[in-house]
Amino acid sequence: MQQVFKNGVIQDDHWSHLDAQIGADFTPESEVHYILPTDIWLRFANDFSGFESCPGITIGTDADLESLAEVIDRVPLIAIQFSSFTDGSGFSTASLLREDYKFSGELRAMGAILPDQVPYLLRCGFNSVAFSRTEDLQHAVALASGTGQSYQGDVETPRTPFQQRIAK
Repeated sequence: MQQVFKNGVIQDDHWSHLDAQIGADFTPESEVHYILPTDIWLRFANDFSGFESCPGITIGTDADLESLAEVIDRVPLIAIQFSSFTDGSGFSTASLLREDYKFSGELRAMGAILPDQVPYLLRCGFNSVAFSRTEDLQHAVALASGTGQSYQGDVETPRTPFQQRIAK
């Protein structure tokens, strides 16, 4: 079973990630927790009523969130697929999902992610990361457990330490 970094620890991943290469004869099973590409999710959306839990969805870093607003309200997990570790738009997408769309489910980073990016991913609202290399999991835990307070605001604490001091 694949493992993910979630909520600060390494956990078994109970989600089955399906890519866009699945065939037209695919039949989703109600007891399996799927993460589906957007087009597959939309194709089977009406069939999810009998499912144990609604499948999650995979979106790209450049997803049009406005067109997915109804989907965002229904899914328990959104996985943002990073195509390159230098692509910062996934960080912005995560912030928008948390702040503007009030998404409260699991927000997962996947794809070209480096363990060094974990503190920044957490600050933007991600609470899980799926690494392509299992050895990156331990490195991510070590980085995420750092005890220093950031000077910048983030999704969890939008007011900077300076703003907190002057408001007193």
